[in-house]
Amino acid sequence: MIIQLKFENFDVLELKIESTETATTFFNFFKMNLIDSLPLCKDPLEYDWTMFEQLVDKVVTAFGWNWTYNDIKQADLVAWHKDLEKCLEKTGEMDKIPNELHQLVIDTHFCLHRLQTINEQKELRQRIQIEWYTPDRRLMPEDVIFKRNTGFGDVILQNPYVGHDPVTCFFQDDYKNISRTCVFHDIMTPGFFIQLKDSPWTPGIEKNYINWYKQKCADFVDKVGLQSIMKYTGYPVVGKVVNLGLLQKIQNSNYLKLENVTTA
Repeated sequence: MIIQLKFENFDVLELKIESTETATTFFNFFKMNLIDSLPLCKDPLEYDWTMFEQLVDKVVTAFGWNWTYNDIKQADLVAWHKDLEKCLEKTGEMDKIPNELHQLVIDTHFCLHRLQTINEQKELRQRIQIEWYTPDRRLMPEDVIFKRNTGFGDVILQNPYVGHDPVTCFFQDDYKNISRTCVFHDIMTPGFFIQLKDSPWTPGIEKNYINWYKQKCADFVDKVGLQSIMKYTGYPVVGKVVNLGLLQKIQNSNYLKLENVTTA
């Protein structure tokens, strides 16, 4: 199973999808949506501080949130992400928001995630996301495995929820209202992203990770169980980019535009 992505000014990027039940379910789901339309691909480099300033003005007008673009700290980005969480259902649906504000919420959510990592590798894309805006979902098959040490070129299923996965909560020390913030990736969309950096996870982290949940999120651990948290610790990898050299060139390019997508 192959997904081929053609970006403007580049050769075809080839993604080899695994033969597991999870990967096969995703691949068929992806092909079904591809019949109707090409997916969207946002270029992360466009979602910078300049765009955020424009989005803040619109968000303040539309929702009255106390956001600013002066003297921003990492803690502010985490707090503003929680405004989005409160605004949306945990599933990420936007039924209570007027249709004309949907795109604003989507762009703002994407931009917040980008800004939370922008200082690490300012000029490099850290992922390439391919998606459709669709409420269509599939249950994650039982054989799904969450990989913790993800790396360059991994194809990872898009998490449809608004909130953070257990690993992100840990690395951001985001334990306030953890029952609302932490979401388990138990359903899939037809979207995915290509990982462009290595995961910071190492075997030595796991003990600290478990202690963090037990000490700072004791009520949450009692509620859902440590076994469930560990099951969903990591990311559902369903494939790998074949031509990694080309992916490196795409990562370093100044401009990224998706032209076509095919499957084989």
